[in-house]
Amino acid sequence: MTKISIDDALCTACGRCVATCPAAIFMQREKGAVPDLDHAEFCIKCGHCVAICPVDAVTHAVYPEGSVKPTHEALMPSAEALEELLLTRRSIRAFKEQAVERELIERVLGAAQHAPTAHNAQNTAYVVVQDKAVRDEIVRLTAAYFAKMAKQLHNPVTRRILRLIAGPVVENAAALLPELDLLIEAIRNGRDMVLHDAPCLVFIHAPRHEGFADVNANLALQNATLMAQTLGLGSFYLGFVVATCARDKSIPTLLGIPEGHAVYAGMALGHPRFHYEKWLERKPPRVNWQ
Repeated sequence: MTKISIDDALCTACGRCVATCPAAIFMQREKGAVPDLDHAEFCIKCGHCVAICPVDAVTHAVYPEGSVKPTHEALMPSAEALEELLLTRRSIRAFKEQAVERELIERVLGAAQHAPTAHNAQNTAYVVVQDKAVRDEIVRLTAAYFAKMAKQLHNPVTRRILRLIAGPVVENAAALLPELDLLIEAIRNGRDMVLHDAPCLVFIHAPRHEGFADVNANLALQNATLMAQTLGLGSFYLGFVVATCARDKSIPTLLGIPEGHAVYAGMALGHPRFHYEKWLERKPPRVNWQ
C-alpha cells in the first residue's frame, strides 16, 4: 500500500485534497476537520493531493522531497500564444541532413511523458531510432508489407475473401490502392516515401491488453509534436509504419518491443529544411450542441 499522510499541525482543513482526489480516498467527516484516509490502497498515485495542498501538509511516498515542483505562472502561454502554436503546426517531411540533438529529443520525450494516461497508468514507453541502417530496414519492411497487401487487393478472388472477413476495412484499403501503388513504386526507385529521410524516429509502445493504452500513446504523441514545434523541430506521424506494426511483427522485433506490448504511435523528427510563414484555415468544427 502506498504511504500517504496528513500533518495535522500544518493542515488547514481546506478540503482541497478531498475535492480533487479522483479515487475519493480522502474523507472530511465534518466541516473544519482534518481529512482522513479511507481505502488508501485504491490510490492511483496521481499526486493531486500533494500538488493541490497550499501548506504542504500532505506527503506521498511516490513523491518524495524534491519531486514536487512549483508552477511558474509567468511562463504559462496565453490563449492567443497557444492558439498560434496549434494553428501553425504542420506535418514536416523535408529535413536537413542534420542529426537531432539528444537534449532536444529528451525534452520532446519529457513532454510526451507528461501527457495524461488512463488511471494514471503511465504505461507508455519509447524507442528512439537514429541509426540509419535501422531506419532503412524500417522503410524496407514497411514497403514489403504494403506491397504484399496491394498484391492481395489487386487479386479479385483474394479481395472477395478479405471483404467477407473484414468488410469495410478492406473497401477502405482498396480505395487507397492507387496511392499504395505509387508509394511502392517510388520506394523501389530509391525515394523514401515512408520516413522521408527523417534523421530521428520515436515509437511509443505500451502493454497490449491494458485499457486505453492506444489512447495514452497518442496523447503522448500530441504532446511530443507540440514540444517539437516549440524547439524548432519538424515532425510527422508515422502512419504507414504504425499500421505495419499492427499487422506484422517484423518492425516491433527489429525495435526490440517487449513481448505483450504493441506499437501504438510513432513520429519522425528532424530539423526542417523550410519554415512555413502562413497557416491555412480548416473546415469549421462539426458540433451538435445539446
